[in-house]
Amino acid sequence: MSAQLEREAAAAVWRAKRLWALHVGGNLLLAALAYGWLAIPDARLWQVAASLLFGAALALAFLWLQGSTFEFFAQAHAGNSAGVRAAFRATLRRLPALVVWALLFGLVLWVLDWAGGWVRYAADWLGSLLTMTLRTPVSPQSVAGVLNTVLWVLAWVWAPLRLLPLAVEASTNGFGGFGAPSSPASAPPNSKARTVIPSPALSWKGRGEEPAFR
Repeated sequence: MSAQLEREAAAAVWRAKRLWALHVGGNLLLAALAYGWLAIPDARLWQVAASLLFGAALALAFLWLQGSTFEFFAQAHAGNSAGVRAAFRATLRRLPALVVWALLFGLVLWVLDWAGGWVRYAADWLGSLLTMTLRTPVSPQSVAGVLNTVLWVLAWVWAPLRLLPLAVEASTNGFGGFGAPSSPASAPPNSKARTVIPSPALSWKGRGEEPAFR
C-alpha cells in the first residue's frame, strides 16, 4: 500500500508542473526579499515599523505559499480536480489558522532554546548525581553533550515531524484541523482521505495509513 501511495504522489507531482514552478519560484523570490529585508535600516521609528510590517508580510506570504501547496495535493489525493488558483483561494481563507500554527511552532522552538540555557546547570547537577550513584567519575561536559544532543533532536527532528501534520491540517481544514484525529484509530470510519505532504522527503497519508514520517 505504501508503494502505491508513493507512486500516486510521484504521479501527482509530475502532473502539477505549474504548481511546482510557482512553488520554487515563489520560495526563491521570498528568500531574496528576506535577504533585502535584513538590509532595511532601523535608525528611525518609521523604519522599524516598516521593517516589522514587511517582515510580517513575508511571513504571511510564505505560509500562504506552503499551505496552498498542501491544499492542492490534498485535493488531488482525494480525487478532486481543484486547480492551482482554487487551492490558493481556499488557503487564503485559512491563513489565520496557519498563523496560529506558526506561533505554536515558534513557541516550541523558543522553549527548547530556553531550556538550552539551563544545560550547564543541569549538567553540573546530573554529573555529581551520577558520580555518586555509579561510583564512577562522570564529567559535566559529557552530560552537557548528551543534553545538547537531546535538545537538538527535539528541535530539528521531533518538533517538525510532530507539527508538520498539524500544518497540513490547518491548510486543508482551517482551525478545524487542530482538532482532527491524528491517527486512523481515532478517525471516523467513513472519514475521507486525509492530507498530502507535497514533498519528496515525506509520504502521502490516506485512509488507514500512518504517515511515513512519524
